[in-house]
Amino acid sequence: MYKLKIFIPVFMLMVILFQPVSSQVFTLEYNDSFKSLRIQSEQVRIQSDFIPPSIQPGVLEGEWKHGGRMVVYDQLSGIPGQRTSDLYKNGDIELERQVWVSDDNKVIALRQKLSNLSKEPFRLNLMIPLYCQGGKGFQLPKNPEAKNWNINVQKRMKNDFPVSLKPDGKTSFIADPVFSIAVQPDPQGQCLLVGYLDWSKHLATIDMAFRDQSGKIGVDHLIANCEFNNVVVPPGGDRTTQWLYITVGQNFVDGMDEYANRVAKYHNIPAPPLDAPTLYCSWYWYGLNYTEEYLLRDLQALKNLAFRKPFDVFLIDESWGIQLWGDFMPNKRFPSGMKFAADKIKESGYIPGIWTPPFLVSPTSDLVRNHPEWVLKTSLGENHTFRMNDKEHWIIDPTYPGVLEHLEESFRKLSEDWGFMYFKFDFMRAVFLDGDYSFYDPHVNRLEAYRMGLEAIRRGVGSDAYISVCGGHYGGSLGIANSQRSGSDVVSFWDAKEVPKFRQNILRTWMNRLWQVDPDAMMVRRNDIPEFEGSHAKLSLGQFTDNEARVNALNQYIGGGLVTFTENYESLDADRLELYKHIIPSVNSSSFPIDWNDPVLPSIMVTRVEPLCQDIENWNTIALVNWTDQVKTISFTLDEQALKSLPGDDFLLFEFFSQEVKGLYKRGQRIQMGELDPRTSLQIKIIPWDGKKPVLAGTDLHFSMGGVEIREWKYDIGSVEGLIETDWLYPVEITTVFPSENLGYKTKSIILEPNQKRFWVEWNDLQN
Repeated sequence: MYKLKIFIPVFMLMVILFQPVSSQVFTLEYNDSFKSLRIQSEQVRIQSDFIPPSIQPGVLEGEWKHGGRMVVYDQLSGIPGQRTSDLYKNGDIELERQVWVSDDNKVIALRQKLSNLSKEPFRLNLMIPLYCQGGKGFQLPKNPEAKNWNINVQKRMKNDFPVSLKPDGKTSFIADPVFSIAVQPDPQGQCLLVGYLDWSKHLATIDMAFRDQSGKIGVDHLIANCEFNNVVVPPGGDRTTQWLYITVGQNFVDGMDEYANRVAKYHNIPAPPLDAPTLYCSWYWYGLNYTEEYLLRDLQALKNLAFRKPFDVFLIDESWGIQLWGDFMPNKRFPSGMKFAADKIKESGYIPGIWTPPFLVSPTSDLVRNHPEWVLKTSLGENHTFRMNDKEHWIIDPTYPGVLEHLEESFRKLSEDWGFMYFKFDFMRAVFLDGDYSFYDPHVNRLEAYRMGLEAIRRGVGSDAYISVCGGHYGGSLGIANSQRSGSDVVSFWDAKEVPKFRQNILRTWMNRLWQVDPDAMMVRRNDIPEFEGSHAKLSLGQFTDNEARVNALNQYIGGGLVTFTENYESLDADRLELYKHIIPSVNSSSFPIDWNDPVLPSIMVTRVEPLCQDIENWNTIALVNWTDQVKTISFTLDEQALKSLPGDDFLLFEFFSQEVKGLYKRGQRIQMGELDPRTSLQIKIIPWDGKKPVLAGTDLHFSMGGVEIREWKYDIGSVEGLIETDWLYPVEITTVFPSENLGYKTKSIILEPNQKRFWVEWNDLQN
């Protein structure tokens, strides 16, 4: 909300900006022409040059001239601050550079607004709110050697790999929407964060490159590119870039958490509900071979289990409409139709889910035959193509009249007429990937077209339906999708190509503030012979060792959002089925990596657990994973990163797989866990200990070790009574730690029978 609007001379602006500063405070400085901008603090120095917008040739007449300055006091993403706008004119084209500074000078944001004051339209391709060239353009005074920089780079789509790196002379990266750099050599210290705050106006990237200057690694450039894809700006029209947000956080994890909160605040996105669904997906066993017959067999197999497997959604993935995308009609594999399939899923107690590629159309579809004009064209007027499953598909143009209504009605049919309530949308990127696109409406850029289509689909499925976007644009789906995939499609065997996919999940858990993250499917079956032939035969394999299967299960817990899986329950071994009790239901709390800067994969992931039983204090868990093929020595420190907001100075450590209390440790103590075999894991619970009352060490049911299953906990000096609630019909071991005058503490374990809910544990110093 605007509080005050004033014009002030430059010398007054300097008085406002150059207050006494602390190490995290930014200052601003302009050159005489008001074009070059310098942002600096004790940790960071950024000098941004003025770069004109990229407009079609013949529109701009000459030099851009500074036309004045305006200061407005307002808020940005809930933070009070001051916005300084410098106006530049070139003929009848006006560019406004906006620089926003928080009241405490700890956050700076930049954006540009381009206005067409002429009588003719023009096309806009690119705007650049930040342009830093060479070593003077970007510096870290307390960490001057770029070869020592620890950098984390985020990416815009699920198949892209977020990376952590140290630059050399050939390093370059494109970040979207954000990157972080540790401002000192210690990666656990303060981190500079540079990222876009609003995500839905246009495609945007941050391009950074390094060069070798006589043996010294330095910055070549840092550029914020706001892509408008030659969109038409009509007379009287304007275009505004996304805000580029710059701040220094206490550490990488806190910085990313704060960034996610600010993005959510800007877009008015509430925190996702703590009820992330768990779902079965047909793809990772059957691939394109799924049929109505298999559906009925699977539902019967689930019914034949000793107990109902407690998951929420049964998803029919790709196979039901092959060759007919665009028409949304089942093929001969589902002769009774998709309403029949949804009804059978409901009768089995699950929510019906269905897969579609909303923006793809088959060349042989009725839609193309009846509306060839709806197909997205290239600049030459040819149909734009997208390759899926070794076949060329065309793309629907969301900007063409009638297309949005078609999408809305088609998905209303799937929802209201057929009865599906969970929707997995795939290959959404077809509308916005780099390429020769020519939308019917020239006033719409690629990301706007994507969002228009997704908004129409949301209207069709209804506000109560669950939308999971797979292969879309993270920012373009914000506020519409309930869930988004964090990584590429997976398989159930371990090799060099598959391991990096775990990194996609681990380095994107921060997104759980914006939607429920989907880490893709868990598979733990044993199967060495493909069930089907063809290009997707490997999907039905199951070649994880027992230790690798544990790691695969732990990956679902680390994600902290959706739990997804695919199995053939007629042949799934009992011990592998039992692994699912460790992750269902979702813990609904995402992990964060302490060693985020590991260039291969973080191996220390912390989860903050707020137990459903409010009588128990919060705790943290730490997943320790050796992703390598060599024995690895694992250790961590009980510092603020591991403990976060846990109170006290003493902590018990309990390990899940061994069900052992590992000892009592002090805040700040280095914990040596010893050697961890290749492709194995430990799951540690950190419990505050005051030595006065008994505490829950853990259970062997869920990886949270009591967070989702313990519902009541009452204690006296030497006894505990409680209630456990679970749909899993397995014995449950519960371990309690009691204070002991003689020993300091003493553990006591009991085993509950399946279906036993109430428990009682007691101990005193007279017992052995």
